Amino acid sequence: MKYFLRNRIKTLLAFPKQNGAVLISVIVAMISVLAIIATGNGMADGIANQLKPASTKKISFLYSNKDGNSGNLTSEDIACLRSMKEVRKVTISSDTDSANQNIDFNNSQQQATVGNINRFNNLKMVGSHKKLTDNNSSNVWINRGASWIRPSEYKGLLGKKVLIGDQEFNVAGVYQTSLLDGGDLPDVILPATTFHQLGLKVPHDELDIHFQLNKGEKLPTLEDKILHRLTNFSAAGGAGDFLVLDDTMLSSSMHKLVKHISTFIVFISSMSLIVSGLSILNNSYANIAMRSPEIALRRVLGASQKKIRNQFIAESILLLLTGVIIGGVGAKLVVTVLAMFKVKVSLDLFQICMVGLVPLCIGFIASVGPANIAGKKNITTLLRTEYS
Repeated sequence: MKYFLRNRIKTLLAFPKQNGAVLISVIVAMISVLAIIATGNGMADGIANQLKPASTKKISFLYSNKDGNSGNLTSEDIACLRSMKEVRKVTISSDTDSANQNIDFNNSQQQATVGNINRFNNLKMVGSHKKLTDNNSSNVWINRGASWIRPSEYKGLLGKKVLIGDQEFNVAGVYQTSLLDGGDLPDVILPATTFHQLGLKVPHDELDIHFQLNKGEKLPTLEDKILHRLTNFSAAGGAGDFLVLDDTMLSSSMHKLVKHISTFIVFISSMSLIVSGLSILNNSYANIAMRSPEIALRRVLGASQKKIRNQFIAESILLLLTGVIIGGVGAKLVVTVLAMFKVKVSLDLFQICMVGLVPLCIGFIASVGPANIAGKKNITTLLRTEYS
């Protein structure tokens, strides 16, 4: 076996230009396709991580009031949930800000978004009025990033008056947008009671619950327990409906979507793998033409048609296998370098092997025809052609 492989390698090295072209085409095709797969894997993993699946120990519930209002989730509801031993943290937010409202600020009419302060738990306060920090119905808080406020003016907002509808409010504090709130907080925030007195409505509350599963407990079981607690014991239980937002399913769906897109791109780019595999066909025919004297001599010395055929097939597979291995190692090095520069990419051995099988299988099939022709060549015809 060792002697056979050594001779095949020597034969391949005897034709460097011809075999080198096939080798390079396989290597380039392998690296390009595997790089696309690695990028697709990185995108899928990144999206899955951003969607915060259940592995982050957080589940979410969407609350809708039966009469079309919302904002009924209160501190009592939070306390009801915190009494559960699995619950670590509870926050209430909103998936939709309030409708735009006309406000009067500094004697000018402005269009502003107005929200309920109970919905936003990640406010970063950059200023507050010492005498107006209590949560009474005449106070409001203003976003320093509101489009109708100049950046240099936000420090002078505290204590000023804002007219919303027919009611006048005092600016008790100034906050700035937090990335944890999606970077899109309302222009003005009101106390919950005032928010509803003005007739403002937000369709849904989102309840985020950070948890720690008990030993042997599964996530669906905990979801059922929380729904039962909310429905039967919380203040909002009889006034609205709760819907589980399964982040795991959403994450899985997005992950599969990116995988499908990546697979489609790989399918298109795999044409280069097919071409590289088929390149062995022309290479084999050229080898047969160039090595007619060798074939004739081996047949004269007693080599069978089967041995001649197997020789050419083995050389083709060896050439392609070398290209696949070098291409796979090269792709892995590219992925490693990209990962060092914080680029989200991932590639495993199984994917490398699966991609490598494409040119190997196609190359094997393509080399059988020329190899059979080489094995069946007539000895007399070969000698007459060579020495005539």
